[in-house]
Amino acid sequence: MKLSKKDYRETKKVSEITKLLLIIWEYFKDIEIISGNKITEKQFEKIQRRNIYMLKYIEGEQTHNEVIAIISMDLEHLRSKALLSALFLRFKTIEDLINMKGAMKGIIMIGMKSLIECFEEL
Repeated sequence: MKLSKKDYRETKKVSEITKLLLIIWEYFKDIEIISGNKITEKQFEKIQRRNIYMLKYIEGEQTHNEVIAIISMDLEHLRSKALLSALFLRFKTIEDLINMKGAMKGIIMIGMKSLIECFEEL
């Protein structure tokens, strides 16, 4: 069976997303407290809802400075800022991720941030 161009591009996008998730796992896998604990669906959904709420909230802000202040406060508690930055940078440097539709890109980025925060809560 031969893949169409569209199917091939989608497969490459999935491959890039899988790499991002593996990077998250590699970052956290050796941390002792994580090895005995599991992230629950409930924990992930709670954090993801909070992240989505924050994004909806900043949509209503009037100035760029207000948006930056809110994002800064949100990231203040994150201990893995370098990891999150590296992952988000890939969306600006990897062609398959650059070409991804904005809504899908946003969903994946929120999911990755939420996953990182789940690991940090363990």
